[in-house]
Amino acid sequence: MILICVFLDMWKQPSGIRYFIGSVLYLAAMATACAQAAPAWVATPKAVGTKDETPLSIVSDHMTLKDNEGMTIFEGKVRMQKDDITIEADQAVVFTTVRPSGGEGQSRKREVIKVEATGHVRVWQAGRFAQSEKAVYDRVRNVITLTGHPEAKSEGEGYYIKGEKMIFFLAENRSVVDNGEAVIQP
Repeated sequence: MILICVFLDMWKQPSGIRYFIGSVLYLAAMATACAQAAPAWVATPKAVGTKDETPLSIVSDHMTLKDNEGMTIFEGKVRMQKDDITIEADQAVVFTTVRPSGGEGQSRKREVIKVEATGHVRVWQAGRFAQSEKAVYDRVRNVITLTGHPEAKSEGEGYYIKGEKMIFFLAENRSVVDNGEAVIQP
């Protein structure tokens, strides 16, 4: 299995073999750090637009880095963890962008902007569970959108919800369900 931790800020400006060796060393260091990380996802909600330094940990059977396209593809038994949220899926694509980290001649930092998970998607957070065929995590808006027959339930709160599309606004602890149906236990 491949273990990688995708930080919101990572990798330096490319410069040939030094960049390649640096990337390999970076991935090895992140794999070691992630092996020691605990499960996570939204213990402390972050407001939209605030800087999020929390790493996104990803475990999968296979990883393909397409650096020039700003994406990394994870396939086979994908398990992602961030704060107190865990997401499992058949495949996940992490989209990134590169931003300057300082003045002229300074390194550039890569930031995660979006994660798309597909195939048997399952999401857990503090006694809550959701499943669908696709989930999109928008880091900038701090929102998770589930499509493809999404369903959600809570063990302690006694509800079951299904719909066409579910949107979870993480910073607001609010959800919106399109064409929804709910069963709420007394």
